[in-house]
Amino acid sequence: MTVTLSDNWDFYFYTIDEKLASVFLDLGIADGAPLKEYQNLAYVRVFMNQPRADGLSSNDETDFLNTLEDQLESTLSADDASVYVGRSTCDGYRDFYFYASDTNDWSSTVTEVMSEFPSYKFEQGSRPDDDWELFFDFLFPSEMNWQVIQNRRVCENLENKGDSFNEEREIDHWAYFRPGISQSV
Repeated sequence: MTVTLSDNWDFYFYTIDEKLASVFLDLGIADGAPLKEYQNLAYVRVFMNQPRADGLSSNDETDFLNTLEDQLESTLSADDASVYVGRSTCDGYRDFYFYASDTNDWSSTVTEVMSEFPSYKFEQGSRPDDDWELFFDFLFPSEMNWQVIQNRRVCENLENKGDSFNEEREIDHWAYFRPGISQSV
């Protein structure tokens, strides 16, 4: 089975143990998940060398982390061995999450990739997760974070079409109720 990354990736912020965190994930894969061929959660935790004071990635390190991420994704997902589903960043580290069909070679493959980035310390591991609990319970946005993502997308779309957010405008709100439902205000 060939699984390709969707073009529906997005991010949001939240807190873990009262620390700022960001999540970047493949929202498009959720419709078909869990994929029965990939029932093992596998991860790589990379400890950043120059995180910001709030624990997120700094501009100084962004290019290195993006290159590392691309290398992990292309190598670990080669021959459909795993599916890259997202990452989280918090407290000076970045976790990359995959779902794998088989994790027998996971450790050696991760070590091989990370040997190309000798200045980074890392951890890796895997465990069964046939229901994709980590994806749906941790990575996937809550209802409130989903609304934040949608609002940001609307604003980006308006901005791309030349809208200026500096102008005042009147906004009308509407509420529709099914017939027969009484509402009191």
